[in-house]
Formats: sequence, C-alpha cells, structure tokens
Amino acid sequence: MLPVIRLPIDLPVYRMANARTQTEQLAHIAETKCPANYFEAGQDNEEAQQAQHNILRGFANATAGSVKPIIEEP
Repeated sequence: MLPVIRLPIDLPVYRMANARTQTEQLAHIAETKCPANYFEAGQDNEEAQQAQHNILRGFANATAGSVKPIIEEP
C-alpha cells in the first residue's frame, strides 16, 4: 500500500517546458506582447498557468479527421 498524500487543489501546476505547446506559447507571446520568457518564468505565475491551460484545452478540443476530441472522452 502506498500512502495517501493530500495536496491543496491549487498546488499542481503545468510544466511550462512542454515541447508540444512551444509554438502556441510563442504565438501567445507575440499576440499579447508578453515578455519573451513569459512561459519560461511562469511556472508559479497564475496568469501564465491559465494561458498554458487555454493552450492545452485547445489541443484537447482539436479534431483530426475521424478522431474524436479527447475532451469528449469520459
């Protein structure tokens, strides 16, 4: 048996060094005129975390041909 460890709901964060989202991160920086290190320095920044969440949510909603978006999976 492994121990159960309880954490505050706001503790888990997105890892910003995510190669899948790098292009979208750069687009966000260009569109919003954020500093070049916005995501790199944003591990503990709630606004950057929300931007990363929005990027990942966009990926989850994306479809590829006949593939159902992952967001629709139970």
